[in-house]
Amino acid sequence: MMRHAPATERNREPLLAVLKEVLPASGVLLEVASGTGQHAAFFARAFPGLSWQPTDGDAQTLESIDAWRVEAGTPNLLPARLLDASSDAWPVEHADAMLCVNMIHIAPWAACQGLMRGAGSR
Repeated sequence: MMRHAPATERNREPLLAVLKEVLPASGVLLEVASGTGQHAAFFARAFPGLSWQPTDGDAQTLESIDAWRVEAGTPNLLPARLLDASSDAWPVEHADAMLCVNMIHIAPWAACQGLMRGAGSR
């Protein structure tokens, strides 16, 4: 089932403007806590040189992310993977860039700590 978050529609353009200034032109981007998948679909289209790897800690959410991926039809948007940010076992060994939108303010402190550890080791 494809989920929808109205906040994504409101914040994607301002986020895109900043991302255009800071993201590399190519490589692997790891998106932590992709939520509905709307950002992944939108941003992957804007950055065709990046392999966009969406993830989420909720296995049921992966279905929505993949539904957005299929609808977008963007070849650089990879299938969603399960990632518990608080864990040290991440399904992605390397990333050239990472993005995490809308997680820290709703997640347990352990997820924030894990995010920092994971970012530092990728």
